[in-house]
Amino acid sequence: MRKAILIALTAALVTAALSVPAGAAKKTKKMQRKVELTYTEPAFGTAGVGLCFQGSSCVFFGNPAPKERYVNVEIEDDLGQPVYASVIQDTNGDGSYLPPDDLIVDICGKTTDAVKIEANKPVSVWIWQGPGVKTPCPGVASAGTVTATFSNLP
Repeated sequence: MRKAILIALTAALVTAALSVPAGAAKKTKKMQRKVELTYTEPAFGTAGVGLCFQGSSCVFFGNPAPKERYVNVEIEDDLGQPVYASVIQDTNGDGSYLPPDDLIVDICGKTTDAVKIEANKPVSVWIWQGPGVKTPCPGVASAGTVTATFSNLP
């Protein structure tokens, strides 16, 4: 009797294990990494075209980690208003951050959705004088902090 129960239980467990969908067996865990950098003045220009100085009017986060595919950005300006900025990735690898060859996402204070980025391509944020043109934004930039949250999932 015990043997029959053990065989039936084993058969039920094997059947249950085989009936689980392959995708449900392993769920990818969201990994996040936050990087905070400061800026001391706005970039010259607007709408993704202009001139910035690394560390003072644009911040360079460098290449994302190997599994990072998304970035969210939030800017806290010292004047307290949301400011016009561009999240830019050098997708063609030429060392410049210019439209139309590179990824450029204009924001007002923060990203509304995660920005999909490419691996091994530098990411930067340019803080514009403002107010916003392509993306309406009321603030005028002064100095502040940019926080980028890199992740493997949106």
